[in-house]
Amino acid sequence: MKRLISRLTTALIMIAGLGLTAGAGTATASAAHQAQAAREEAWVTADGVRLRTSPSGTATVIGLLYTNDHGYILSWTGTWCRFRLLDPSASGLPTGTTGYASCAYFQILGMKIADDSAPVDPLETAS
Repeated sequence: MKRLISRLTTALIMIAGLGLTAGAGTATASAAHQAQAAREEAWVTADGVRLRTSPSGTATVIGLLYTNDHGYILSWTGTWCRFRLLDPSASGLPTGTTGYASCAYFQILGMKIADDSAPVDPLETAS
């Protein structure tokens, strides 16, 4: 119960103090607060999310993340979240692997982080 209260308090502080705006179940990081430390426990919400070496769609892919892979959001830059695995990923990435992925693919305390106004790093399914 203490952990849940602590998480809820942290989420409220983030919403109030870091410029997050909630709406329709989503939280959006404003451009004015890019690269803010979040350190929030998060889960991946899609399969085949590319974890990259830097916050760019052209950056080298470290590996893939899958639904329910678990870790921390360490910070964000624009629509990119810096993510560290707390457990091995379903694709075999080891605990502690850190990289960048679109914030649209993470869930924190029932809030989905997204920026609908900007393109995200899609699953980029090859045909």
